[in-house]
Amino acid sequence: MPDPPFPVPPGGLAPGPLRIDAEFAAAATGRPLPETAEELRAVLLAAAAELGLAVVEADLRVTDLLEEAPAPEPAAPPPGRAAPVTDDPVAEAVLLVPGVAAVTDVLGPPVHRAGGAVRVEFAVAAEHPPAEVARAAHAAAAAAAPEGAAVTVLITEVR
Repeated sequence: MPDPPFPVPPGGLAPGPLRIDAEFAAAATGRPLPETAEELRAVLLAAAAELGLAVVEADLRVTDLLEEAPAPEPAAPPPGRAAPVTDDPVAEAVLLVPGVAAVTDVLGPPVHRAGGAVRVEFAVAAEHPPAEVARAAHAAAAAAAPEGAAVTVLITEVR
């Protein structure tokens, strides 16, 4: 496989099949632990498939047994960073895509150009499916990029 035009982001994996390795605590509900683990595995694999990830295995370990299930707590939205200012036509095209909350500059400028490649990074609005937004953002970026450019989109946060 040829090297990608951009390095893999920090914490990212090279393209290819993925494996989920996770630990969880289970409440003593009278259900056998293997059933609970299998239900969690199915949820994780379904979420990965919805995101378009090629997950080949989900290895789960029970690390704690709880007397009762904890009450669900609503997750607080992460604090949003100020969006960088850019007048790049690729960034402007991506910002018009429904579900794109902002362009970001986590790994450098919002639009990075190297050789014949263009990478644009952005935040997705929490209420939109990231995989759908990424596909639409890729199409918008490709339409605005120079003809023949290899276009990569990178979701760096969910807001």
